[in-house]
Amino acid sequence: MDTEIHRQRHAQRWEAAESSARKIAIGGVIFAVLILLNVVEPYFEIDEQKKLLPDLQSELQSLQNQKQALEARRASLTEIKVALDNVDKAVASAPWKAEIEKLIEICKRNCSLQKANETVENIASLMRQQTVAPLRRAISQTGMASELESAAARIDASIDAWREPLIDNPGWFQSVELKHRTAAGVGSGISDATREAAEEVDAVSAAATQELAALNQALEAQKQSLETEKDTLDKEISEKQSRIEQAMQAALPAWATGLFTVERMVNLYPWILLIVGIWVVVNGLTAGHHYRRMADAEGWTAEERGDPVLSTPWTLTWRGAAGGAVTIMSYGATLGVLIYCIYRSANPGQVDAFMAKAEAQIVSDQPVELAMAVLALALVTVSVITMRRGK
Repeated sequence: MDTEIHRQRHAQRWEAAESSARKIAIGGVIFAVLILLNVVEPYFEIDEQKKLLPDLQSELQSLQNQKQALEARRASLTEIKVALDNVDKAVASAPWKAEIEKLIEICKRNCSLQKANETVENIASLMRQQTVAPLRRAISQTGMASELESAAARIDASIDAWREPLIDNPGWFQSVELKHRTAAGVGSGISDATREAAEEVDAVSAAATQELAALNQALEAQKQSLETEKDTLDKEISEKQSRIEQAMQAALPAWATGLFTVERMVNLYPWILLIVGIWVVVNGLTAGHHYRRMADAEGWTAEERGDPVLSTPWTLTWRGAAGGAVTIMSYGATLGVLIYCIYRSANPGQVDAFMAKAEAQIVSDQPVELAMAVLALALVTVSVITMRRGK
């Protein structure tokens, strides 16, 4: 009686384990494929699309930077024009007339060439202080020395053109009339040079204004295009995320609905498939164990044990050559699909992102490779057990 009870219990457990292995294998394969195609791969596609958003923003920022640079350039040109206006005012006020008047007063008593030269040098120095120095300072502060140094140099040259004929030349201070005529001509050259410098600055300013207008037009068009593209991309990403969430929840069993976010599912995907594969093999081994115990109780011979009709493809035991081939193909197909899905979940171009996310939650250096290796080992175990001849 006890032997019969044991036989029946082993038979029941064999059938239960075989049924579990079959159901888990079929359900696991369906789950693996559905999650791979509808969750994992679309998730990485969204990741790739999200990478485009900073690029779009960067393009827009680049145009904004160009606009700011041009606006700063135009503001700098305005400052330089103000400096040129101040030069004109300085020339008009003729602060060097005091030096001429001083010389005229001195020459009423006695006038030397040295004193005349000294007066010319003082006037030249004063003109540079009042005109060239502030203009060069403004040009330097605005960072446009390479473009507008010629404007300051032109005024400086006009001062030299006035100064050189007067040095060591007593003719210009021989009479009061000549002194006044010389004094009157001090600023004429500077005024001409200032006017030419102003025209040069105006030309540069006009070019900058025209360039800024063209850039503003291009910026507005590009901004609208980029914003449209960004809105479209945001909408596509949002729709895909919604579809992925729905697909994932549909693939999960009822008890697991709501337990997983998409990112968590992607992170745990290789480990879930590893557990499914191991669970299938464990149930197959359990079925094989109870089948052999039942066969022992029945007193079956090796030939009877090897008859595939007396067992099922999901029972991991000796089932003869034909039966063993069917079992190996059944488990091989199941584990092969799981391995392939794990491999596809970390395909080239996305493996770094996937590994980084997986390792954030799973403490392992190579989660994908480890899962694939364990399932491959399970497949070898299945093959060895199935082809090992019983007694």
